[in-house]
Amino acid sequence: MKVSNIKPVLDACFDAEDSVRLIGVHGIGKTDIIKEWCESKDFHVEFLHLSNQDVGDLIGIPNIVDGVTTWAEPLWLNNLKKAASKGKHPVLVLDEFSRAPLDVRQAALQLVLDKRIHQHILPSLNNKKTFIIAADNPDDGNYAVETLDDALLDRFININLEVDVPGWLAWAKENNVNNIVREFIRNNPSKLFFQAEEGSDDTSSATPRSWTKLATYVDNFNNIPPELHFIIIDGKIGKSLGLQFLNFYKNFKDIISIDDIVELIRNVNGSIENVGKAVNTLLDNSEVSLITELAKSIIHQYSFSVKDTIESRILLGTLYGLNVEVLTAILLDLKETNVEIYDNIAELDDYINNKQLFRRIASNIKL
Repeated sequence: MKVSNIKPVLDACFDAEDSVRLIGVHGIGKTDIIKEWCESKDFHVEFLHLSNQDVGDLIGIPNIVDGVTTWAEPLWLNNLKKAASKGKHPVLVLDEFSRAPLDVRQAALQLVLDKRIHQHILPSLNNKKTFIIAADNPDDGNYAVETLDDALLDRFININLEVDVPGWLAWAKENNVNNIVREFIRNNPSKLFFQAEEGSDDTSSATPRSWTKLATYVDNFNNIPPELHFIIIDGKIGKSLGLQFLNFYKNFKDIISIDDIVELIRNVNGSIENVGKAVNTLLDNSEVSLITELAKSIIHQYSFSVKDTIESRILLGTLYGLNVEVLTAILLDLKETNVEIYDNIAELDDYINNKQLFRRIASNIKL
């Protein structure tokens, strides 16, 4: 499920008084979306980062009174109680749940099952108990997390979240994230979450979180010595992607965008061949890497266009505007990685222009 669509699910879980566990890769906005949802509801939220806590942080410091051991109320619980007393519904987030030590996870499980821990009872408001949300990274081998057993998973509704480019772009615009960063992602959507190839010397990867933080640096690049720009970019998103972004940043005013191509095609009359010539002229001074990324982004957005629509004209017009080497590389890659999109492009080309797109490259390589 896309991160931007999770709020209605949280509404439903809250109404059903069912604890929810959100699973997704690092940096895609799990924490931010929880905070935004709580703020929209005027709820009070407390975060427990379980991976760096021990059992004492959950149950409080022990005291012996008249020979009986009791536990001092921990601060997070006191904050929830105060919020409930003021009419704000309490929400408890168990962050990095499956990364926590076993004893901490077992203690937290009592919060999920019984809405209490030892003598401490979670507060309620209007006959609704504290709403509990757990947040986790997937146990896919890329994270130091424990695989949770079925009996534990059964205590939650488990929701898998995925990177959401349109949702992030909408959020970024609303929150005034640097426009150059937004434009780069809009033209290169596959780079919003980007992992360096295994064996590369990149020490950083790109996530929505790292892009958002990089944007705050870009906002201030005019006051930062130019020789430090790439060091900062490399440190936030890695070397290979960093070089691509730095080039985009330096040439931002001259960079051709998806909107430029779409607007051009909408205003060019005549055959698809004429459209391709116009696109080729527009892209004439752009670097091959940028042209390739633009073409891939347009394919991503318009790959399942139906016949006789402006969308199919945008898709094919862009492809007709590519030089034969770039076109060949893109189509070969599609044939290997996404034959459904490849076949749809071939069908559109056959219908609109008697397979002339594919005939252009027939002499280069057999597809």
